[in-house]
Amino acid sequence: MLRGFTGLNADKLCRTVMAILLLVMVGLNVANVIARHVLATSIRGADEILVFAMIWLVFAGAALVAAQGRHLRFPVVYDRLPYSIRRVTGLGIAAGSVCLFGYAAYASWQVIGKLDRIGQTSMAAGIPMTVPHSAVFLCFALMALISGYVCIRFFTDEQKMDRPEQ
Repeated sequence: MLRGFTGLNADKLCRTVMAILLLVMVGLNVANVIARHVLATSIRGADEILVFAMIWLVFAGAALVAAQGRHLRFPVVYDRLPYSIRRVTGLGIAAGSVCLFGYAAYASWQVIGKLDRIGQTSMAAGIPMTVPHSAVFLCFALMALISGYVCIRFFTDEQKMDRPEQ
């Protein structure tokens, strides 16, 4: 959970920000529909803004789920393994996640740099394309850090994951 990762109740903050973003998205969408049907015009760039906000929402949610340890897994197999094998498997998954998420963050950073150099903006709203692509970078960087934190906790007494009931 993010609380253990940051020392703060960051998961609640993240959920609140995501909920507010979703409400703003709904409001913008409703305003755009009203503008289209009542005023026979639309809010310039509203569709792009909604798509970019959805990208941020999805990637923020992915980081939140990863921090809570609720990402995709296969409990049918994993839960039946002996504790020691589950522990080694969990460490391997966390270490592999650091590598994969770290590489994805690096590649995303490279894309952001190229988009910034060429100054690419969205067609309708004129939003720099670095803005939606930053969600990808920040999410993968955060998930790499979280996975690294999980790896470190495997070597401390704080790690209580998957301990058998006593």
